Amino acid sequence: MLRVARNRVTDWFRKKRPVALGDPVAGADPVKRTTWEDILPSTTAGPDAVYAQRALLDELLAAIDELPVPQREVFAAHQIEGRSFVEIAQAAAEKPGTLISRKHQAV
Repeated sequence: MLRVARNRVTDWFRKKRPVALGDPVAGADPVKRTTWEDILPSTTAGPDAVYAQRALLDELLAAIDELPVPQREVFAAHQIEGRSFVEIAQAAAEKPGTLISRKHQAV
């Protein structure tokens, strides 16, 4: 189950035009935003899906914790908090290109 969930997230990131968290879901209500729950296994599918979702989230958090601090901060600010690279660059006194590179390395 963990492998299936991991492959599902990997496939999601490999799409030609990945949908960042916070972007509207294609073909859906423009006000609705993509969340982690949209890409994780549904908890209504039964106990196996609940276990898979919990295991995937634990692995994801462990992977984020293993990142070097600069990469972790950029990944969290952009992907989880939904801030733009320009906003993060202004707060960190860095160039946006540097932050884009850090996030790419983190992913």
